[in-house]
Amino acid sequence: MQFVDLETAKAASGLRLVVAGGFPSPWSVAAKAIFQVKKVPFVAVRYRAPGTEICAWTGTYNAPAALYDAEPVRSGWAEILELGERLAPEMPLVPSHPEARARMFGYGHELMGEGGLLWSMRQYAIDAGLASSGEKGFPLVASKYLAPRYGWAEGCGPRARARFHEGLAVLDGLLRSGKPWLLGDTFTALDIYAASAMAVIAPLPEKDCAMLPPLRQTFEWLRGDTGNAITPALLAHRARVHEMHMPLPLDV
Repeated sequence: MQFVDLETAKAASGLRLVVAGGFPSPWSVAAKAIFQVKKVPFVAVRYRAPGTEICAWTGTYNAPAALYDAEPVRSGWAEILELGERLAPEMPLVPSHPEARARMFGYGHELMGEGGLLWSMRQYAIDAGLASSGEKGFPLVASKYLAPRYGWAEGCGPRARARFHEGLAVLDGLLRSGKPWLLGDTFTALDIYAASAMAVIAPLPEKDCAMLPPLRQTFEWLRGDTGNAITPALLAHRARVHEMHMPLPLDV
């Protein structure tokens, strides 16, 4: 992977990724990791709001966005994964058995999709930021920017926090089988998604993942607020993923 400027990316062929810059957005961290694990070469452009020129190129205000040659832009976590499966089928991250595949995508949605663990975590941190003028949760400016993008509504905080904790409990339950990976003996994209999520739920040290100080403050607050829901099993799984498949430091 090589970070390049926008004009260089626009002129390049092959795979180009637009990823969030300045902090380990789980969706962006996972997108990069999928192609790195699969050894698919790509260049990346850092997106920071408002990113008007980048959005004009990709046609979306979301990051990550994957552009492959002249194909349509992909910005959803599942469609980015499917692109990776097509470009490098020799290193599968999606189970071949249909029931196992359905389980992986189902759990993937609970983690990465709208209304899932990460969506709810952000909604909760937005609510906390708005309620405390940025002393808790996201900084106030970020909370106001993110609120309409994550369906924030007055009083949504407790429900979002409960959904966030439910998601962590589901992941922890999958690890109680004693197997090394979330779906058993085989490493899948779900393991990448879980490790990527933990980068904001239980922030890595600065040497392993540098991020903008106001956002580190947000995620350190979240870690303290989440407490025992961040189990030793989840942290051990994250460490195993980084040791074997996603080397540190994370480049954001």
